[in-house]
Amino acid sequence: MPRTKPMLLLTALSGVLVGCKDSPTEPAEPLNEDEAKALYLGLFSVATDTMPEIVSQTGDSGVLAFVCPRGGEMEVEVDFDEEGPNGAVGVTVIMVMDPTECVIWSEGYQFTLDGTPNVRVEMTLSSMGQSGSFDLDMAATGALDWQLDDRSGNCVFDFSVSAGLDLSNIQEEQAETTGTICGLEVELDPVVPPV
Repeated sequence: MPRTKPMLLLTALSGVLVGCKDSPTEPAEPLNEDEAKALYLGLFSVATDTMPEIVSQTGDSGVLAFVCPRGGEMEVEVDFDEEGPNGAVGVTVIMVMDPTECVIWSEGYQFTLDGTPNVRVEMTLSSMGQSGSFDLDMAATGALDWQLDDRSGNCVFDFSVSAGLDLSNIQEEQAETTGTICGLEVELDPVVPPV
């Protein structure tokens, strides 16, 4: 048997083995409801754990840079409008949150987050007159890449929260959540994220 035949056979066999090694693996297990909620809460906790550096500021808008508590950073574009809807007294805040290898700890989970492209949050807090009651409307859209232990994936934000806040009786908060976080319907408390 000529020596070239075993070499050809060995080359063909190695190609098959490499092909088997490179075969697609099972997709990572997606986040469950508790993990998705923890990711959402952790994303906003960055703004309370560290003081930002002001990258730029123009009138009622600016760019802030936060150092994430366990590594990485998050850039946040902020835009304020001090006029509520339909003549109401209030404020609208738009935040575009763009993490880069931002490591957060939230509700017992450690995530690493990257913006793909980012998460846009628009909040309006308004009040008619001096009643002490406020309406909060918040919407979040966009997407982030996440890593959790040996799992990773992409989380799409497409949800809104509407809440009535009565400062004289906080227990009477009424909130309605619609949409999804990471493809899941997640119940959220009517808490205004820090800005």
